[in-house]
Amino acid sequence: MNNRTLLIVTHFKKLGTLLTINRESAVNGYNSDVFSIKTVFGSDNNDVHVAARYIAQQINIEKPLLLSIALKDYNLETLKSIVAAQTTVAFLDPANENMEYTPAADISELIKHEEAMTHCELGPNGALIYCMEFLAINVKWLITKVLNLKDHYLIFDCPGQVELYTHHKSVSQIAEELNQNLVRLCSVHLVDSHHCSDPGKYLSSLTLCTTVMLQIGLPHVNIMTKFDEMKKFSDHLAFNIDYYTEVLDLKYLLERLDEDPFTAKYKKLNAALVSIIENYSLVSFIPLDVNNKAMLLQVKNAVDKANGYVFGEYCERATMFDQRIIALGFVMCLVTVFNFSLHRIEEGHVGGGALLPQVSNPGFHMMIPFLTTYRPVQVTLQTDEVKNVPCGTSGGVIIYFDRIEVVNILGANSVYNMVRNFTVDYDRTLIFNKVHHELNQFCSVHTLHEVYIDLFDQIDENLKTALQRDLNELAPGLNIQAVRVTKPKIPETIRKNYELMEAEKTKLLISTQHQKVVEKDAETDRKKAIIEAEKEALVAKIQYNQKIMEKESLQQMAAIEDEMHLARQKSRSDAEFYQMKMQAEANKILLSKEFLELKKYEALAHNTKIYYGQDIPRMFAFGSCLNDADFKSNTNIAQKYL
Repeated sequence: MNNRTLLIVTHFKKLGTLLTINRESAVNGYNSDVFSIKTVFGSDNNDVHVAARYIAQQINIEKPLLLSIALKDYNLETLKSIVAAQTTVAFLDPANENMEYTPAADISELIKHEEAMTHCELGPNGALIYCMEFLAINVKWLITKVLNLKDHYLIFDCPGQVELYTHHKSVSQIAEELNQNLVRLCSVHLVDSHHCSDPGKYLSSLTLCTTVMLQIGLPHVNIMTKFDEMKKFSDHLAFNIDYYTEVLDLKYLLERLDEDPFTAKYKKLNAALVSIIENYSLVSFIPLDVNNKAMLLQVKNAVDKANGYVFGEYCERATMFDQRIIALGFVMCLVTVFNFSLHRIEEGHVGGGALLPQVSNPGFHMMIPFLTTYRPVQVTLQTDEVKNVPCGTSGGVIIYFDRIEVVNILGANSVYNMVRNFTVDYDRTLIFNKVHHELNQFCSVHTLHEVYIDLFDQIDENLKTALQRDLNELAPGLNIQAVRVTKPKIPETIRKNYELMEAEKTKLLISTQHQKVVEKDAETDRKKAIIEAEKEALVAKIQYNQKIMEKESLQQMAAIEDEMHLARQKSRSDAEFYQMKMQAEANKILLSKEFLELKKYEALAHNTKIYYGQDIPRMFAFGSCLNDADFKSNTNIAQKYL
């Protein structure tokens, strides 16, 4: 019964024809589903099949349907009255005067917004809060209106001011009073899809939804509206659509907020808000496009399930039917007993009964027919497989572990106490149920990323430790040898995201390794350049020192040559000085007055020039008489005459 939905439709307060209905396919997503109908028992006629197909199509249940139907007639009006509910609206927004419908209950009949503003001297928001407080005080007026609308599906059109749902108590008090009067309610919160294009606005929407859900305390449905306009700002979406509707790992949203200079200033505040949202893990969104019939139907089904309309008055009857089925199965098990007394216990097992004070060893044994039964208990290594274990992560994502293998062994000396305390199916109590519990405990405090990737390698060891710790206290003698956990199944969209993440990580790893290779090559080139530069510098230094030594040698040779030249010139000067000195002394001795006179006449004798006139040079006319005083006086006189 777990994989089917039971629905009882009757006019006679008893079961009628029982049918199984399976949805085979959907042609285009609208009301063109194909159903296969099979009669289990009861009347197998065409009218019953047509009615069953109509009901299955209208309630739109995905699971196979087990339908019990017994009607007075099967015409279309009867079926519509069963499936459809009369819908009406209760208008509770006093500040909105533009209604496009006629409500069954209008708050303006009780109090008017303008009168509250005038009488209490309040602004628009203050007057609105006053009106809602007045309605909360006089809620009996609303309850009377609602109870008069028996068998109606009510939609309460509430004000849009968020403070009424996040801080103020009036709306939650009204909802509580309606609940106490057997009105099943759920709150529906509409959020525009364009908020997804801005990480800050999206985080604000998540915070608002969480606050409203906690404040009002009703079954809650969050709807992301205007989904048809998502394509207008799809370029601004940092993630795919499922990330925003399912509210996946919000640490990636924090990274986007840190990239914005405005929101980066509030990094700690953003982290705290994300932590609160993830810890409560309440928020998810249902997309809505008013032009898409399939989306409208999905929203309708979610709201009907939240307020309990989809179950209605048939829940109690379905439970009674389940109890009858269980009782029938139990009776069938009782009549199926062993009718023989000889039984065999296989090797590696021991046998025993609940009332027997001892256990039996492997081999053949006798028992009293219809009075004594036995069950073999394995005392060698055995592997218990726990299959299809669901658990929810801290982010609210439901995942499934297909198979968990627990290798354990029960000591033969502990069999009696084990079976006496926990029955022969001790492993179901001590292992199967405990595995479910421990896995759900582990998943509830970790995110999907941690369970699926970061901490997956620790699950088996942690699970083994937790199981053995409890077994040591509850059932000594049962030892856990090993635990093997298969990779959990996660939603397909999230799995694809992880594959993309792994691909990106691989690319990043390749780029990182390539960067390291480039850095190593650059380091090698740098070291080569340093070695070459040091080599050239050393060669240049040697050549420099060599040139300095050559210059110093040349300098020393020049100094020696200068000293030699100086000595040579000094010797030559000394020789010439001595020569001139000696010549001067010789001339002094040689150039006597007589000698000079002789030379003068010799010169005159050799002179062939003839001078005429009065201006004959004196030296020729007077000879050596120039030094005589008489001569000088005579020449002076002659000059005067001239």
